[in-house]
Amino acid sequence: MRVKRHIASLILGCFSLASVARAHGGPPEIERVVAVDQGGPWLVELSEGFALRSQQDGSWSFVCPAAFGADLPPPAVAVARDDVRVAGATDGYRLNELGVVSAENRQDLASSRVLALGALDGGLLVLRLRPPQDTGGARGTDLVLLRGEAEATLFEAPELWSALAVLPTSDGPQLWLARIEGQGVELLNMSAGGEAGARQLLARPASPASIRLSTAGDHVFLHILDSGGYWLRYVGSRDAFAPAEPELLVSSTSPVRGPAAIGGEVLLTRDEELVRITDGGVVPVDHAIAGARLTCLDSEFACAQSRLYANEQVAAAGGFRPEDALLDLARLGAPVLSIEDSELRRHCSAQWLVFQADLVRVGIAQDGGAAVHLPDGGPDAGPSDGGALDAKAAWPSDAGGSAAAPSSCGCFVVAKRERANSARAWLLVFALASSALYARRRCAHAARR
Repeated sequence: MRVKRHIASLILGCFSLASVARAHGGPPEIERVVAVDQGGPWLVELSEGFALRSQQDGSWSFVCPAAFGADLPPPAVAVARDDVRVAGATDGYRLNELGVVSAENRQDLASSRVLALGALDGGLLVLRLRPPQDTGGARGTDLVLLRGEAEATLFEAPELWSALAVLPTSDGPQLWLARIEGQGVELLNMSAGGEAGARQLLARPASPASIRLSTAGDHVFLHILDSGGYWLRYVGSRDAFAPAEPELLVSSTSPVRGPAAIGGEVLLTRDEELVRITDGGVVPVDHAIAGARLTCLDSEFACAQSRLYANEQVAAAGGFRPEDALLDLARLGAPVLSIEDSELRRHCSAQWLVFQADLVRVGIAQDGGAAVHLPDGGPDAGPSDGGALDAKAAWPSDAGGSAAAPSSCGCFVVAKRERANSARAWLLVFALASSALYARRRCAHAARR
């Protein structure tokens, strides 16, 4: 009876797959390294959700977007001290190295208000919309620095600033903001204390759908997404803005990966080709990673769609080798849940099922792994953690003992494998069909990458 109840519960939960699948599209990809410790990357952002490295055995498991109250990946993520801070659907969240997700009960840190997150001196920088009661109903933004319970306002403006970057300098960190303004993009730099510096207005190449700022070495870059594709401008350095109208470095029909300071050069991708920034513009380079299709590139790491590598490993080996991958999505494990909210558990399981179906659909992984046992959320599911996801939770077996968390396929509860085969096949077909039917990705998510 218990087996039937669990399978029926998951089948009902899987009817939410259509809404889950609508939030994604394209093949599963590694998009950036979020957090690193002495052992290397421990949290990596994916095209849907995150991958979390176990502090015990180094294996990787899936962190579903439902953990942050949404079908879509969070729009803003930053690292402040030992925690990753996430702007969730209706709240701000913390995610630590043990995989515990906890809500902060702060609506001002929800994605509906947060425009960008950053880190500054161990604190969290938040660029957010100002409350309507503070602006008389007009739009406006403020930039605040959170340290524990303390909050310091660094900048307030009636305009809608939407992009943020933190640039280290010899005189201390420098903050850069950007916003779409009329027929251009306005830039502002300021000190870490909030003292505003110079402003500069750039002519834009077209009508941008979104903008973001990034840094590489001592330099700041402006990324623009519009209906014509992707654009990259060099806007300044730790000394000041570029002396003249910043040069348009790249126009590309595919997302620009980088720029990244690697080996004394600044590298990036243009139409999936690796190029180097020089005084005369950008030129193709002969590099160990030049022949790969990159989905992320920074000063330490590079991604080749489903695998993550350290740049030093790539340089030593002369190119990407699967055996050197720090993370391989083909071996990504299922999420581990220990929460009492059965609806959230079903939603997360559905998201994992769709993501895994995508891995199978594009040939990254194959079906056939073990089914995953999810705790009931009842008295034997462990102590209540207030809605947290715990990557160290036990995986109780139906026989009454405990079993190790499988690292391959599955997201539904079974007592005997042979009794679940038909249900498993049905769920996988359903997930594959849903995935193919709604193959699209939100524009804003692609823009910030």
